[in-house]
Amino acid sequence: MVGPDRRATVVEPVGDHQVDDFSLRNMGFQVRYRYMLAPLSDLYVVYGRGGYMFDEFSVDPDRQLGESFHLRDSEQLLVKLSYRFEL
Repeated sequence: MVGPDRRATVVEPVGDHQVDDFSLRNMGFQVRYRYMLAPLSDLYVVYGRGGYMFDEFSVDPDRQLGESFHLRDSEQLLVKLSYRFEL
């Protein structure tokens, strides 16, 4: 819990209402490519992939990191052409 002075404080469990530990994983990966067609004219290609997972706490950081690479909630490919026309 955050107190009025904006510092984290420990909250004692009341009865059987204890909050269990949890783990949150969020991983994003992006590759960008830019090709210059002419001055002020470019072709962009971007591949992006990301994921998010909430699960029970795990004490093995190697396992958590390895599983993060398998997260794939979003996968996108973007192609953009920026071209300068002369009048």
